[in-house]
Amino acid sequence: MKRLTALILALCLLLSLSGCGGANSKDAGRKDKLSKLPTSTETEPTEPAETTEPPKTGKAPLGGQKGPTEPREPSEGAPVYEDYSCLEGVYLAEAGEEDAQRLVEIRAFGDILLLEHSYWVDGYAAGVWAEEFWPDPDIQEDGENYSVTGKSQRISLMRSALGNYQEPAMLCTIILTEQGVTLQRPESDAEYFSRTEPGAGVHTLAEEQLKYLRADVADGSNSGPVGRWEYSDSLTRAYLRFGADGSFCYGCKQPNTPVKVLVGAWICDNQSGELVCSAEQVGWSESACQFRLTWFVNEAGDLIVQDTSGQGLAPLGTEMYLTELQFCPASDLWITGYTMNEMLGFFDDLYDYGGVYADDYGQEFYYCYYLPEYLSESEVLTELNSEILDRFGPLIWDALDRMDQGQELIFPIVGYTWCCYDGMLNLMVSASSTDFLADCAVYCYDMEADVCLDTRAILERMGISREEFLDAVRAAAREAFEQQFTGLSAEERDEYGYDRQLAWTISDEAVNLDMPVYVDEYGVVLVVARIGTLEGGTWRYQVLAPFSEAAG
Repeated sequence: MKRLTALILALCLLLSLSGCGGANSKDAGRKDKLSKLPTSTETEPTEPAETTEPPKTGKAPLGGQKGPTEPREPSEGAPVYEDYSCLEGVYLAEAGEEDAQRLVEIRAFGDILLLEHSYWVDGYAAGVWAEEFWPDPDIQEDGENYSVTGKSQRISLMRSALGNYQEPAMLCTIILTEQGVTLQRPESDAEYFSRTEPGAGVHTLAEEQLKYLRADVADGSNSGPVGRWEYSDSLTRAYLRFGADGSFCYGCKQPNTPVKVLVGAWICDNQSGELVCSAEQVGWSESACQFRLTWFVNEAGDLIVQDTSGQGLAPLGTEMYLTELQFCPASDLWITGYTMNEMLGFFDDLYDYGGVYADDYGQEFYYCYYLPEYLSESEVLTELNSEILDRFGPLIWDALDRMDQGQELIFPIVGYTWCCYDGMLNLMVSASSTDFLADCAVYCYDMEADVCLDTRAILERMGISREEFLDAVRAAAREAFEQQFTGLSAEERDEYGYDRQLAWTISDEAVNLDMPVYVDEYGVVLVVARIGTLEGGTWRYQVLAPFSEAAG
């Protein structure tokens, strides 16, 4: 049951995360209420370091979550990528408007290319947006020109400081010529860009940002953790580079989330021993953010950093200023190691709101409304989008009405989790109170066949017979029920109807072939079961893993 407990804890953590920014509700009648809700707050590479002096303070950072001490291997099935740094540069569109120019700047991160587009009017960037490009390593040459084909997905800047994907991924080819690059997309005219000087891009050059830092930090130097470092856990890949020339780069990638990239400069404050970083986020035209990192290098050569400002290294932690992060030394070519399905963004957020609300009686509620929308033009997924909105939208709208009237919130949390396995895109949407899962729906989509799979189809695909399924689920449901009430005496069991509720939990009404089922990224079949309680004959949803090694 250890795996089951971990799954439930992960689900609870997911549902507790608050969203940022605005909502794309597509419901004009709700716009006023939505607008009233409070929103939550959130160069050339150098050789690896030989100077890894500890900070002058000599203090070890506070305890916190650690990363692995060894670099993580790429996910099974992730391709091994070539170095695409030859594509890096700033390029000017050859076909532009009379009073405006368009630039594209390409940055390479091993298995990710980040394209930042900008429109310029009278010398100012009037608009900036970015797209991720994931190269196919099997296609490297196209005649006399260097060419790479892959999938590209545009990043929307409307959701939060992290951005979100705006539209489905599409094929794209980047062709490098002597003059510049050509972008070719299906059913679109080719776009031609000629190479221009690096300073023409949106962002302040590292040497300029370093000048600002030297002016702000009186006793500063670039004596510190020069080199490349990487971090990985079950959800995140991240990268840090501190150049000997004072340049700084940070990249962070999570599944279904656009890569976050900061570029700028760093300096060591010799008075405090902290690293002071100034960086701008690629894809944004906003001014640079400045943040401080405490640091030291342990005996194994790992870099231990702590973001005392809580701003720079997000989204590695929701409270970065309390969290240590352990980065391992990285190779010259850092890659995320994700498979294409892990790279892709499959969902946008139809609703994305979170915060703290107090009703007229002074009760405070943490609320989070995080409703998904498939990014696809498929008729099947369009129908699923309507089904999800019809089922969970009224819960959100009711909550908005209650907040507008100062009433108690019944379901303060609506959220979702997803995973991919063997071409199946699995989505679970749920609504909960502060202490239990109240409503839950599972959608399993076969990406190749463009069909939804029900429980029977999933079991057939996973080679599980119906009898085997029902027997395993009953055993897991019985165990889940019994674990809730292990301390009850025989008298208490009789008083609260223990036997009656256990019998219902494993009955044909509760355990059948219509139960929501999906498969996690490791190929484990998960079942959303209704487990009886002793509170007036009610039940609660619970995710079971009846076929895992720990089940039973």
